[in-house]
Amino acid sequence: MDGWSLRWAAELFQVSPTTVQRWADRYRALGDAGMANRSSRPHHCLLRTPTRTERRLIKVRLTCRWVWPAPLTCGDE
Repeated sequence: MDGWSLRWAAELFQVSPTTVQRWADRYRALGDAGMANRSSRPHHCLLRTPTRTERRLIKVRLTCRWVWPAPLTCGDE
């Protein structure tokens, strides 16, 4: 980054030095194209509910009548 220290650049942009290091590495590898905005969205969900479980839950929700929220009592009755 043209002689800037990572710590100084991090303070200037209000990010961590690790983030600045990533930016610098990306710039060295890809040039100006490496500085374009990148999506931070996950590519897949590791903790997704299995499809079979999801279908069973939907079936229960559609067939059972739930009264929620239940009336709250404090022992005054």
